[in-house]
Amino acid sequence: MALDTAGSVAPLSPRLGSATATGLHAIAALFSAPELSREQDRTVPWVWLLGLMIAGAWLRLWGLGQVGLHGDEETMGLAVRHILIDGQPILPSGMFYPRGMTQLYLMAASVSLFGESEWALRLPSVLCGVALIALAYFAGRRFLRSEWSLAFAAGIAFLPDLILDSQTARMYIFLVTAIMGSMACLFAWERSGRVSWLIAATAVLMLGLDFHVLAVGCALMFFFPGLIRGDQRKLALGALAAVAMLCAFVIVNNWVESHYPTPPAEFAAERVDHNVGSQLSPELGATADALAALGAVLLLGAAVLVARTVSGRLPAFAAGMLLLTGAALQFVFFYHLAALCYAAGIVVALRFGAPTTAKQLIYW
Repeated sequence: MALDTAGSVAPLSPRLGSATATGLHAIAALFSAPELSREQDRTVPWVWLLGLMIAGAWLRLWGLGQVGLHGDEETMGLAVRHILIDGQPILPSGMFYPRGMTQLYLMAASVSLFGESEWALRLPSVLCGVALIALAYFAGRRFLRSEWSLAFAAGIAFLPDLILDSQTARMYIFLVTAIMGSMACLFAWERSGRVSWLIAATAVLMLGLDFHVLAVGCALMFFFPGLIRGDQRKLALGALAAVAMLCAFVIVNNWVESHYPTPPAEFAAERVDHNVGSQLSPELGATADALAALGAVLLLGAAVLVARTVSGRLPAFAAGMLLLTGAALQFVFFYHLAALCYAAGIVVALRFGAPTTAKQLIYW
């Protein structure tokens, strides 16, 4: 069984074995899409959405140029100034600045049109923040009805942190927008099955790597449609997209790091880092973190499958192992992976455990 486009339960492909079908249905049951008719699914309240975008644009443009450049905005501004001279983001020190290249050239285009000012340097961030409002609505339709998707978009429009990011000449609002755009395309692929939407989702998220390499952490969402729909083909294509994203991360991260100067040996000697990942090179350490995060999610999926298909004490055992794994990861300072394992253990225990499991979790 699996969820159909309306969120109800539909038969899985006959190619799936009974055990696989049962396991995938267990994961699919954790989520449910809103039950929308085709007419409702195609209807977009454009007037309300446009109103939110106008209100969001007004908030982001208000006082945009009244504060001078601060922090790393100055670094971006210096790189933009050199782009206007010879087309390359070179800092006064002679260093090639490789971060947020797409945004740097958008900022350079804005400055060439409106003149050099704080307002012109921040305008691309404002436009990106306004686009985020619309993308939030379409991404939210995967889980919410139209009125609640509008509420979600309103939250994006009026959230102070996002307004501040949209008024800052840095790449973080671009990163969030790229992630949201990739989600909207991914959910469109889930609904329609058109591979072009998956390609678009992958391309947009790869563009997010240009703004910040942390976008690689969102590669795990490519597994979502295949797991939720119980579709082996979508699961395989999603895995392929995740691998492509990981390869792009390694390439982009190495390219960015290659343009930064190597710190002197005495600097490294004075730096004390107890993280076991620091024993690796920055590139290998980042890749190991990404692979470990992927392994943690696959471990969660395996635990849910086993807990669903086998009765008895196995759910409690799986939950306990996940919690112990989280504790071990915490002791070696991988706090983000430890949090994933803790959450996975609690979900498995509460969903498949005995009625007394919640009380037993307190002792953990």
